[in-house]
Amino acid sequence: MQRRFISVLVCPVILLAICAIDPAALAQSGMTGGSIGKQQKSATSSDEQPAAATPAAIERPVTADEFRRELVGLALCGTAPSGPYKDKTICSVYSADGTVTLSGPQLNARGVWEIVDNKVCRRSADAPREKAVCLSYVRLSAQRFRNTSGMEFCIGPCQ
Repeated sequence: MQRRFISVLVCPVILLAICAIDPAALAQSGMTGGSIGKQQKSATSSDEQPAAATPAAIERPVTADEFRRELVGLALCGTAPSGPYKDKTICSVYSADGTVTLSGPQLNARGVWEIVDNKVCRRSADAPREKAVCLSYVRLSAQRFRNTSGMEFCIGPCQ
């Protein structure tokens, strides 16, 4: 699989982020963020949203090995379906060193992640493991995914 990288100069918000975020779970996990300042516009319109849900017949769970191999180190971006970030683009980057960064409007949070029972679990670095938010992922297409919080996201901006 070919990996796409996003320029820091073109899209700094995407590099600092995750779209695979459940905003309510973010608050519960203790990963809170402040303003990230004035954002630059990306090539994707803020009005774009992930396509409607894909029929379950072609959905396929993402294994822990696939997550590590195909999604770690890449910007995962999507539009929050509900909560305080509803209709806002949120991005995340899960790094190989076990850190995760989430970014979006009025959001810039860092934490840690690990895989437990084939679920990706993230939390604030100083929060106990019991506070982790654990999500499973399904593949909707080569570049599109959905997590168990219902958020659809893409590798980089959804197109």
